Amino acid sequence: EQRRGLGGDDQGVLVTSLNEGGAAANAGLYPDDIILQIDYQPVKSAKQFVELANQLPGGKAVPLLVKRESETLYVAVRTPPDATPANPPTIPTTSAPAPAANAPK
Repeated sequence: EQRRGLGGDDQGVLVTSLNEGGAAANAGLYPDDIILQIDYQPVKSAKQFVELANQLPGGKAVPLLVKRESETLYVAVRTPPDATPANPPTIPTTSAPAPAANAPK
């Protein structure tokens, strides 16, 4: 799985696909959602997202602040019970190019 920060002034991780039956899909994440926070910590890059996810304890419901179209909402994703630093939880996302700076909003 790969993650990509949006870069520029934008923050977050863009979700472009989900594993069917995975924790993120079951929690209600959708492709094109932008994860802005994980466990109340701002996400500024894909690397930081992975670092924060690796620190989460197993079996915890983790709040994600998500931007979906014009709405911002919290979604709770439960980490796997066996999540440890040696076996970190993952929230499936796939790399995608960030929107062009001059793209219409």
